[in-house]
Amino acid sequence: MVNMRNAGTTGAILHLANLRVEELTRGEPRPVIWFECATAGNDDIVEAFAHLAEGGRIEIDQRSGEDLLSGHAFSVSLAPGEGGVLIVHLLGGEADYAGRLVVTVECGEAKEDVVLRLGGEGETFSAPGRGRSVTVSPPRSAQHPFHCHGRTDTDDDHDCGIAEIRSRISAVS
Repeated sequence: MVNMRNAGTTGAILHLANLRVEELTRGEPRPVIWFECATAGNDDIVEAFAHLAEGGRIEIDQRSGEDLLSGHAFSVSLAPGEGGVLIVHLLGGEADYAGRLVVTVECGEAKEDVVLRLGGEGETFSAPGRGRSVTVSPPRSAQHPFHCHGRTDTDDDHDCGIAEIRSRISAVS
C-alpha cells in the first residue's frame, strides 16, 4: 500500500502515470507467514496487480466492474492537499521476486520518474513466493488464535494455532 499526497497548499495538480515494475529479479522461495488485516477507509483507492512471473506486467482495476486496464493506463491526479492510496498486489507464484515500482510524476511542465518506496535495501519491494508459506487472518472463534488459508486455492481454509503455522512454513514444499 502506497499513500500518495500532493503536499502543496496551492499550485499545480500532480499527475501520476505509467505505473511499472523495473529491475525485476527472481530468487528461491523462503519461509513466510502472510498476515491479512482488514483495511480502514482511506482516501481514494486505486488498485493494481503486478504479475511478477510475467515480467512485471501491471493491470489496473477500474472499480467499475469492467475489464482490468494495462499499467500504461494508470493515471491519478492530485490537487493541492489531496491524497489517495495505491494498493499494489504483487503476484509472483512459487519464487521470491524483488524489484522497483516506478511511476511517472508530472507537475506543470516538469516530468520525473519516481521510485515508490516500499522498503528494503536498494530495492523497492521484496515479494516472498508461495513455496513455503501460510496466510493467516484474525480468528473467527475464541478457541483459535488465527484463521489459516491454504497455499493454493485447493488447500483448506480453517482455524489454526501457532504450532500448525510453524509446521506449514517449515515443511519442504
